[in-house]
Amino acid sequence: SSGINAEWPIRPGVEAVCQVEGGPKYKIQLRGQAALVQYSFDKHFINFGEVHYDQIAVAEIELFNEGRIPLDYSTMSTCDGSKPQPGELTVTPVEMGQIPPFSSRKLVIRYYPGVPAKFDKLFKVQVAHFEPDVIQVVGEGVFPRIKLDLPRYGDQDGMYAGFLTEAHEALNIEEPNCAPLALSGRSKPSGKASSKYSESGLNASFPSEDLLECEAERLMVKRFAENLIVGPQPVEPVRGKKKKPKAHLADYFLDFGHVVAGNTCSQTLNVTNNGFFPVSFSVDRSVIVGSGFFLGLDRVRQLPPGETLSFNVTFDPKSIDQGVHSAIVPFNIIGGPIFSLRMQAHVTMPDLFVSSDTLDFGDVKCGECCIITIQLFNNNQVPCSWNSRPSSAAKKEKSTDCDSALIPLL
Repeated sequence: SSGINAEWPIRPGVEAVCQVEGGPKYKIQLRGQAALVQYSFDKHFINFGEVHYDQIAVAEIELFNEGRIPLDYSTMSTCDGSKPQPGELTVTPVEMGQIPPFSSRKLVIRYYPGVPAKFDKLFKVQVAHFEPDVIQVVGEGVFPRIKLDLPRYGDQDGMYAGFLTEAHEALNIEEPNCAPLALSGRSKPSGKASSKYSESGLNASFPSEDLLECEAERLMVKRFAENLIVGPQPVEPVRGKKKKPKAHLADYFLDFGHVVAGNTCSQTLNVTNNGFFPVSFSVDRSVIVGSGFFLGLDRVRQLPPGETLSFNVTFDPKSIDQGVHSAIVPFNIIGGPIFSLRMQAHVTMPDLFVSSDTLDFGDVKCGECCIITIQLFNNNQVPCSWNSRPSSAAKKEKSTDCDSALIPLL
């Protein structure tokens, strides 16, 4: 055996002579070169941006061997396998490896957020005898979402009110996890929604109602994800998707108020994608068949972020009894949570009450006029139109009809 011990940039060369007893001599040329260990990463910072909280985010980094000698490396990862658990980061390949001279090796990083929240993770790669290189991985787990321009329907247990209180406290510390572009349902940004809010919105002492609802929804989905005893298996984006449990958000409430029997009323609503990705959703209209309510919305596919879609909700009390009528329509967001639209209408009939139904003028002197005042009352919640017409006996005399209307008595 032979060896060489050289220092950079020395390139030694010697000649060795091998003497064979009773035989010839053999000359062997020995040459070598000292080389530096040189390597580089294409990046030390990975920003996943906004990713679905219940799916695995995948990225790659590349390690280059820029030297003349093989390069040993190890990922120093405590997790093995390519399917991380919620909140866990994995790097493959996980075993030690060697990169030939002037070659490279790709490392695959996978992260499964598990909850809709921001994340900041670190992992190390040991290369040769050098100090480990630190790779930072950041991003934010989000979910598809939409909003209606309606008030929320408060739950009896007060859970939604509790989430609103928690959201108010959170907004004083950090930014909410939703796109700011469509919180009002009016503006339309160019390109992908930014995760940054306007300075005025962040510095406000009292966050707007839209921001509070947005953050409260995130907290509700986060609580749902954390409370799953057996959560959904993390899946990478593929065509075939398994059915997974869904979080239920607070419902919206649409009140038509008092509706006169026989009259049809309609309201125009707006649904806005206030998330970061195109969203698809469906409305189960089969549950309101025969209720008198009708939604002019069925399925929506790939509604872009920040876009608003208008639709009509109609209530027709035809063949509907008087009284309060209500219906609940589920909105199912593909890959996201579920909420319902609660509708209510009070079917009524106009009614008129007269202070006196008998008028007794008594004896009236010829040439004088006697006036009696009566009062008409509308005690219902809808306007009441009325008219006065002469009796059949009085039709022979000159008379005129009188038409008028009474507003509801508040």
